Amino acid sequence: MNKLLFCLVVLLSVAARAQADPLPPPSQEPDRTTTVAPSPAKPFLIAPLKEGLLGNGVRLALMELNRLPLVCVNIVLPMGGSALDLREKSGLASLVASLMTEGSGALNGSQFAQALDDIGALIHVAVSRDALSVVVFAAKENIGQALGLAAQAIRKPTLPQADFDRIKDEMLAGLRQEKGNPGSQAEKKLNLRLYPDHPYGAAADEASVAALTLADAENFAENRLSPQGAIIAAGGDISLPEFEAMAAKHFESWKPQKGASIASGGAPSSLNQTAQGIIIDLIDMPGSLQSSIRAGQRGITRNDPDYMALAVMNFLLGRDSIVSRLGHNLREVHGWTYGARSDLEALKLAGALTIEADVQTDATAAAVGEILKELNRLRDEEVPAAELDAIKHLMAGHFMQRQQTVQALASQASTIELYGLPTDELAAYRDRVMAVTPKQLQAVARKYLRPESLQIAISGDAAKVIEGLSAIGRVREFSADGRPKPAGFF
Repeated sequence: MNKLLFCLVVLLSVAARAQADPLPPPSQEPDRTTTVAPSPAKPFLIAPLKEGLLGNGVRLALMELNRLPLVCVNIVLPMGGSALDLREKSGLASLVASLMTEGSGALNGSQFAQALDDIGALIHVAVSRDALSVVVFAAKENIGQALGLAAQAIRKPTLPQADFDRIKDEMLAGLRQEKGNPGSQAEKKLNLRLYPDHPYGAAADEASVAALTLADAENFAENRLSPQGAIIAAGGDISLPEFEAMAAKHFESWKPQKGASIASGGAPSSLNQTAQGIIIDLIDMPGSLQSSIRAGQRGITRNDPDYMALAVMNFLLGRDSIVSRLGHNLREVHGWTYGARSDLEALKLAGALTIEADVQTDATAAAVGEILKELNRLRDEEVPAAELDAIKHLMAGHFMQRQQTVQALASQASTIELYGLPTDELAAYRDRVMAVTPKQLQAVARKYLRPESLQIAISGDAAKVIEGLSAIGRVREFSADGRPKPAGFF
């Protein structure tokens, strides 16, 4: 009690003294007309990528981070990517991914979940076009057990009929719900336009999911949950010898099924977009108060030498939905949208640059016009050095900030292996971003951007927007369920 009273007396004395002797006013007002220059960038220190190989050909990659006793492991299976789904079976990879943790080995779904809870671990299964990934996260002392459970889910999934039926019903319900989502409808239509002849363009629909059977899932598990091309990448508090021993224990005896192969459709053929000009697919959503604009064009693969310059160009164009050029134009200048953004999707066999904006209905055609203007501006004008410098610092800063977790390091290590990137990809990232010049950026813009043949899909109230859009390009009309409508129907 005496100590508490003493502290209070001291604090009151200090406060009284501060009131009695206030700080003198500054000799002059601070200059608020200029921006304070940032301090010099500190070195970006990140652990080097270490690699290994199991006896069955499975590749290992590790990036150590020892600040906390946590480990994340990313098991990447290229055979499980959705691009290998037959078009009439689109959605199979996603369904099996959801089913893998519903029971494995001697454990049913509840027991599997309880086993993870008992050790405080997480397992998540995700599917991209290029791979199926099983992500495992646990404390260092429990990562071995967690990896054992993941191995069971991959190598011995039980695939119960009741859970298959439930997940299939959930997928069908989600697809029916998507029909009322303008953005989803426009995205699907655009994707088909970008990859009309390749599995990258396929998307699950009610017909393809309804056709899936348990036998399809069992065949997937037997042939596509395969070690062929597999990568096991880790990030966190684990050494390479520890990681190699752990991976070997659970995965070295894993053999591919006879005859299984990564048989893709190859790289998609190029589109003769210049010849066909701008074509707008207009999906009618009567009464919609806004239009969902999705636009894009084919781009590059992830390991293309032009990737970094295009990534910087994309960040400048619209990677940040507010501060980039598209966001500034459509949101800040015109007030048509809450945000507009662009994305550079670079995959194993192909890629695309896409743009999205949800704008008020009466601004639909004008917004498309501004998007085309921004694309042409990148081709026609060299970006001012100060603007590019600010964007590069923002891009590099965002990237470095995101590499502070074991999950991020495991993801980056697996990406480097999957796409054949240099092992110094992360360590050299900032330097490569900062090295892009205005001339290089304009050069890749002129090389790749084709605004005169931009692929466009729009969901909205067709009767209110078709006239303005017809002045931009040829309009093809569709009902909300995707069926073509005759010209002039609206």
